[in-house]
Amino acid sequence: MKAIVIDPQKKELRDIEISGDKLQAYYENIGCSTVAAVNAQFMVNGEIIHATIWVDDEGLFVEDQSYWFSNQYPYPLAGKGVLVGFEAETGDCIDAPVCAEDFKRDCSVTFLAQ
Repeated sequence: MKAIVIDPQKKELRDIEISGDKLQAYYENIGCSTVAAVNAQFMVNGEIIHATIWVDDEGLFVEDQSYWFSNQYPYPLAGKGVLVGFEAETGDCIDAPVCAEDFKRDCSVTFLAQ
């Protein structure tokens, strides 16, 4: 499954491929042991996309945490995120509907200082 890692510590977005156990892949790419799902819609390449961003469920309690936000989502998010597509009819996570470059450009991803 295609996904995007959003890393505020490194101030980068990168495309990744997830295979096998999705939950374990979220833990490994985020660096945590519990995750929370943030469902959102974004306008990318002139189309509305449905996405789920997986984040550390305890990210707000991490010392020296880095944050990031998008101009299309009302709240900053703590720590790394893994963005995947969202199938509204089934609730399944699917391939990210865009690449990291397009998401960063159209959604004005901004990294905040610690």
